Amino acid sequence: MLTVFDDLQVHQLASPFSHVGTSDPRWYDKTFYAVFNPHEQVMLTTGTVVHTNADIVDAYVCLVVRGRQHNIRCSRRLRPRVGETVVGPIRQEVVEGLRTIRLVCDENEHGVSFDIRWQGTVPAHEESVHFSRQNGRVMQEYMRYDQVGRCSGTIRVGGETFTLTPERWWGARDHSWGIRPGMAPVPPGETPPPPSARERVPSFFTWNCLQLEDHTVFFLASENADGRTLSCDGAVVYPLGDERPSVRLVGLEHNMEFLPGSVRLAAAELTLIDEHGARRQYRSKGTGLVLSCQGQGDFSGWADGQGWGFYRGDYHEEYEVWDFSDPTTVRNLTDNGFTPQRWYLENITELSDGTSRGYGLQEVGVFGPYPRYGFAARP
Repeated sequence: MLTVFDDLQVHQLASPFSHVGTSDPRWYDKTFYAVFNPHEQVMLTTGTVVHTNADIVDAYVCLVVRGRQHNIRCSRRLRPRVGETVVGPIRQEVVEGLRTIRLVCDENEHGVSFDIRWQGTVPAHEESVHFSRQNGRVMQEYMRYDQVGRCSGTIRVGGETFTLTPERWWGARDHSWGIRPGMAPVPPGETPPPPSARERVPSFFTWNCLQLEDHTVFFLASENADGRTLSCDGAVVYPLGDERPSVRLVGLEHNMEFLPGSVRLAAAELTLIDEHGARRQYRSKGTGLVLSCQGQGDFSGWADGQGWGFYRGDYHEEYEVWDFSDPTTVRNLTDNGFTPQRWYLENITELSDGTSRGYGLQEVGVFGPYPRYGFAARP
């Protein structure tokens, strides 16, 4: 199937752009945008997920306003509208590649809408390729880049309007694509890891975009139940126009304090070790602004209890409101029978390295027992 993209002379396969180089149903192409103002206790995430081989494109909006999270999730058939990042009221437009994105949610019956200009302030950081194989099968092979920025525009919810200015509204984003668990129904014959491999299964994961006045830190790390590092990758990146080269990060030491019974960060001490052996220290403090990634559709977060990439009709849309007022509980205020979890959260924090200050998006997930911080199981 030909699309307008096939007029571009950038093909990499003997195939039109409507196909990818694998038939694996888990192939995906996903965007994530975060917009936040800790002073007003408002945070928004939005993005789309293209499942080329499942012929589906999903989209989401999560908007937290003073402890209540509004979730809109939409899904449609991908073909023949390949390349259109429009799903129901949600859309995104690349104004300038790797720099400027327009994010839109049109007015709708749920009373949540926005028109935002997301402007990058540092070069996009390309993570190392994520690859693993299990029982002879490739389980994941994907790449991701990250960026931080500032935002302008408007957000409307429940009759209230927020005017976004770059001085007070911060942003983070990522874009990933490839093969990854949890991005489509499990392929036939999928088997669990053997006992010898279970110690390599993460119990703790953190992904961070730390935006300070004179530099930005990107890093992710995972550990098993014994606290052993399974992966650590990141970089220190300087603002656009700054000629200093980025510095790769290769190690993490951390001491995190959580509110009881949750993965809400109260405070954290981070020591990041770079490729030259230098130790970079950061302290963060929770602002109280958190958002559940499950509201986006992650971790079987759709109302039917399934996850990304499931066919729900030629067009499907759902909405709910969650209450975060109790740190140990996420309550669903909408009567759709779904019980949200609280073991994977976006935390907005205040940051300092002793000389520079700023805000961070610190994503934390606990996937099982993790005694180091007192988690006997998922909180």
